[in-house]
Amino acid sequence: FTAMTFNLNGAVTDPARKLRWVHDTFVRTGKADIILFQELHFGSLTHLRKAFWPYRGELKGLSMNPNANTRGVVAWIPGDSSLTGLVETVTTDTVEGRWALMRINSKNEHIHLLNIYAPSKSVAHRELFYGDMKVRFNDYSNLIIAGDFNFVSRAIDFLGVNGPREPAPHPVAEEWLDELEVIDTFAHEFPDAVVS
Repeated sequence: FTAMTFNLNGAVTDPARKLRWVHDTFVRTGKADIILFQELHFGSLTHLRKAFWPYRGELKGLSMNPNANTRGVVAWIPGDSSLTGLVETVTTDTVEGRWALMRINSKNEHIHLLNIYAPSKSVAHRELFYGDMKVRFNDYSNLIIAGDFNFVSRAIDFLGVNGPREPAPHPVAEEWLDELEVIDTFAHEFPDAVVS
């Protein structure tokens, strides 16, 4: 299956246009079986459902605080996806609206898919978040992690007006991702690419 991830910051201003672009570019063309969204900024569950209503499919792994305009996460399985009926929500963080764990059930195996939106407030907040992630998810098998990590570990990925610069260290996050042997697929395929 093909999974894609998008940070929807600002989608609350015109969610119809942004979701239409995702649908027309990746869903209608058959390029995505599941799309993970972060930083939703929807004011309510009703607002979120209204934005997705014109499109067929399932919403799974929704995590947003119903009492706040939160930066939660959700996964969308388009109606003609090969994953239709195979994805179930396992658990979500309903207090902070930052992550959701889903399980993809096939005949022979289970794949766990973790959609995260790490805190953007500070390095300290992110390190606490990743410490919690390590405790919660270190023992899961077949774990795929996607989303908005809100940090980078390579200078080439941390661009300023004067070019690349050294990013702030995130030792807890980097240690956990190293232990899981998580691979940055873009950096693996394009190690010298700079995308601004």
